[in-house]
Amino acid sequence: MKKQYGVVNVSTHDIAKEAIENSASGGTRIDCPLIKIDGVNADVITGEQGGIFTLPDVKECEDETIEIAHRIIGFPVTKELLGHLPSNITAEHLGCLMPFYPFAFHKRFGDTYTDRVCPESTRTGKCAACAGRKELFTSEGYKAGNIQKKTIMDGGFGTRQVALFFSQVYFDGTDYGICANITALTNEMSTTARRENFFDLVANLTSPKKLMAAETLPIDYYANGDGSRWLVAEYIRTMYEGTTTPQGENKKRKGGLYWKLSKISQMAEIPGVGKASDIWWPAVGKKDGAEVVDVYEVINHTDPEEFAAIAEASINPIMNTRSVAAPAKTEVYNGSVYEGDLNDVTWEVLVDMDVDDLVGIGVKLGGEPEEVALIGKANLVMLRNSLAKKLKITPKRISSTASQEASDVRDDVDEDDTPSF
Repeated sequence: MKKQYGVVNVSTHDIAKEAIENSASGGTRIDCPLIKIDGVNADVITGEQGGIFTLPDVKECEDETIEIAHRIIGFPVTKELLGHLPSNITAEHLGCLMPFYPFAFHKRFGDTYTDRVCPESTRTGKCAACAGRKELFTSEGYKAGNIQKKTIMDGGFGTRQVALFFSQVYFDGTDYGICANITALTNEMSTTARRENFFDLVANLTSPKKLMAAETLPIDYYANGDGSRWLVAEYIRTMYEGTTTPQGENKKRKGGLYWKLSKISQMAEIPGVGKASDIWWPAVGKKDGAEVVDVYEVINHTDPEEFAAIAEASINPIMNTRSVAAPAKTEVYNGSVYEGDLNDVTWEVLVDMDVDDLVGIGVKLGGEPEEVALIGKANLVMLRNSLAKKLKITPKRISSTASQEASDVRDDVDEDDTPSF
């Protein structure tokens, strides 16, 4: 007889809000995946693409609209997992199912612009990046105005909150099997959030409709009973257009293409694919797969000592920023604008350039001459890395020439992604 599970009766918003709380609040990337599938998890997360599903590359896909069907499969709260969950998930919820696991990461952190899981968001330990952010915001340099908030956030000291969930995935006529998925979570502390992320729309579906009660998504849509449902997410090819306001001016700058989540609909059955109620974790021996999966081990934490070293190397250049008097408004920029082809610029070229050459590239990219020159004089390394980020160039470690291309897939696009010039 199939085991029946209850579900955690805590709202999506409350889980997300509690998960982001922590005591420290207040070159182009080298890839380090946020999640991994190995060990015992390989027995139950058996989907194609190594058990991890990602949206197709928007630049390679010819479709203007795509639909991804998820039969989300909840995972139980266990004694081992409980200590790594938000504090509003308590012992009374042991054995109940959760729809997703919330955690945070620091985006493009360190000199390799690498995403790093925030260990404090998973209740693993103190986070060197969060502690560094607190140190910078309480420093004398910040109080004196020598360190700007944007400089700190551009260094990767901000956090992005995401949800890990598991689902049977059906897309473009292919059943991808049970996969791990990552999707953006809305920052519940934000007063301006648009609440258009995946679980925001799911929460809307579970809200009772006065005139359309039959269309309300059951709250146990991720359990293994009759309330289970397929969730079909529609994405539209969209050009990101952000707004920046340097020197108080409103300017719109276009970014790259990305898949914008448009809507989510529910289905009890997808013809030819199956009923949602028939889909569940596979059995492993005599055990239900729900009792086997180790959710915490899916999270790909950085080694604490390595993380601390990366954080220290990121903090020091900002902390050591010296006060440089702002140039008078009547001062005229006498430097030259870079005359070469920006497509020919490589990391090696940037490293060989002096500050005047780097400023010339910054000006060609649209930066205010005096502002770019000021950055260059104060911190040449910071300017070089900013240019590399803008030009989508992969910085290379001195000890190694190995690097990987930047990922330009955006699943959480906002103003923080727009370059400073």
